Amino acid sequence: MARFYILILGILLALPVSAQRHVTPIDTGVEKVVVTKAEREKAYKDSIAAARDSIKAARGPMPTYPLIHQLTLGVNIWDPVMRALGQDYGLVGLSLDLNFRNRFIAAFEAGIGSADHVGDGYHYKSPVAPYFKIGADYNFMFRKSPDYLLCAGFRYGLSPFKFEVTDAVEGSAYWGETDKFSIPSQSVTAGYLDLLLGIRVRLVGNLSMGWSFRYHNVLHGGKTDFGEAYYIPGYGSRSGAVTGTFSIYYNLPIHKKAVDAKPATPDINDDEGAI
Repeated sequence: MARFYILILGILLALPVSAQRHVTPIDTGVEKVVVTKAEREKAYKDSIAAARDSIKAARGPMPTYPLIHQLTLGVNIWDPVMRALGQDYGLVGLSLDLNFRNRFIAAFEAGIGSADHVGDGYHYKSPVAPYFKIGADYNFMFRKSPDYLLCAGFRYGLSPFKFEVTDAVEGSAYWGETDKFSIPSQSVTAGYLDLLLGIRVRLVGNLSMGWSFRYHNVLHGGKTDFGEAYYIPGYGSRSGAVTGTFSIYYNLPIHKKAVDAKPATPDINDDEGAI
């Protein structure tokens, strides 16, 4: 019996020891990663560069053109056609374009014009006189075939010319008190600015045709002690702010191989600075 009590006592003494829970810390062996500000900025720039590369790759090969791509001669037939239809001013104009990489175009224009206008109580005459223009265009379709151009640009024009007015009537025809007078030949020089939007398409071979719509304004000159000139060569009627051209062009390719396609592979180092 004593042995039984001793056994029970030993079991009771052993219970608290076996029921105690031992917790051991867990060491995963993974170090904490600290990302610096510079590393975050670099990752952001890399993601932007990757997105830019994917967009450019989707566009396909980027065409490249020689520095001087082609020379184009043009004849503006708008004024001759309008003159034949009854317009009382204008004659003909020529143009010379120098195309750089199918993107930038240096433009030169020259021509002659005259006017013979009968108004309400006066007769305006301007003999044949020259005009000259210089400017530049930007081709928005430089990624496409050079057979098609969509351009915006400007021209500065200058024209020395003469004009005279005859059979001018002053006074009141109702009261029968009228006087006739004339303005003798006046020599003036006018400068003006054209802002234009133009389209050009290839017809066949090296022949193309194109239109341009121009908003223009007289910058200086064209005035005398007797008033302003009605017509300015290369500009048109002074009362009109909008005009147009229609031209036939002949393209002179300077290089036989005008277009040479290559994959568009941008320089990531150059783009990293632009976000």
